[in-house]
Amino acid sequence: VMTMSELSVSLAHEINQPLGAIMNNAKAAQVLNPELIRENTELGEILADIGKDAIRASEVVRKIRTIVKKEEVKFERLNLNVLIESVVELYRNILNKEKISVVMDLQPDLAPVRGDQVRLQQVIMNLITNASEAMRESPAKALTMRSIMQSPDRITLSISDSGPGVDDAVRDKVFQPFFTTKKDGLGMGLRISRTIIEDHGGRIWVENNPTAGVTFSISLNTDR
Repeated sequence: VMTMSELSVSLAHEINQPLGAIMNNAKAAQVLNPELIRENTELGEILADIGKDAIRASEVVRKIRTIVKKEEVKFERLNLNVLIESVVELYRNILNKEKISVVMDLQPDLAPVRGDQVRLQQVIMNLITNASEAMRESPAKALTMRSIMQSPDRITLSISDSGPGVDDAVRDKVFQPFFTTKKDGLGMGLRISRTIIEDHGGRIWVENNPTAGVTFSISLNTDR
């Protein structure tokens, strides 16, 4: 834990410096080229998105530090569907580039959940990243995001891919720290995701799909 804490502090320092430079450069481009931006509104939107994404990335780094340091989580009422849609929109360009089709099967009348927005976003981002990487060599690439009220006090979010799936012998190990099936993986993404979900009083698990790929499911309490 001490090593992870030191690593998180070091990473936060190293990452926040270029993030600050990105935000400053985006602002400078807006100031130096106001006429060009007025003529090309798409350029202005891109520069604004760069600034917003840099701020969001900085917030994610800060939240990961709080996870390692076990700081108190600040909960609020959240619309899980809006949270899912916001993360998918962040990944839209990457998903299009990788030719991954996205199916959004979100129950419209979900009850709100109580949670930390950035931490839950981080979990969804990690699962989408894993799914995208798992489908890299797949002939058909499909990502399915599904939300459903399992009961009046429980909501399940599932993220399915069409990749090669996970061996049964490995499936029970994927949430263990430092276990990874990726060549360059650290083996901490799913472990951190489990910690976040358990801090929310929820549960996360993985199952192989009947045809191809896996489904990661998250169960969270509603906040009525």
